Amino acid sequence: MVFKELASYIKTIRFYKENPTSYLGSKAYNTPNAKYFGIFKDTDLIAATSYVKLTDNLAMMQSTMVEPKHRGIGVGRYLNEQMEEYLKSQGYGKIVSHVYIDNLPSIILKLKLGYIIEGTLRDHDVEGQDEYILGKILN
Repeated sequence: MVFKELASYIKTIRFYKENPTSYLGSKAYNTPNAKYFGIFKDTDLIAATSYVKLTDNLAMMQSTMVEPKHRGIGVGRYLNEQMEEYLKSQGYGKIVSHVYIDNLPSIILKLKLGYIIEGTLRDHDVEGQDEYILGKILN
């Protein structure tokens, strides 16, 4: 399946209030004031991400998670693009994201979407686990 066919594959993309941990595993952030954005196929949540407002102009996108059987067909890309469009419509001018240095699929996706690596956080979340700070100006 290619990216342009996702519209027929995905039935719903919407905000929801629940933390996706119960759906997509324990790696989901549980951040107060986060807004979750998910993709549903029929009634099943297959992908999720969230963002938090840092300033009036700056949002931080948190973990993008896609169910393993739905990976590699553009679901994560579609979710990120939809979130970026939403944030732009809400007046945000920039989005940042932290990605573990060893998470190559996420790094590649973000770079393809126009993010740039703005820095590195050493032992930021977990000792011995470094993260890139990736940022994108929303035009």
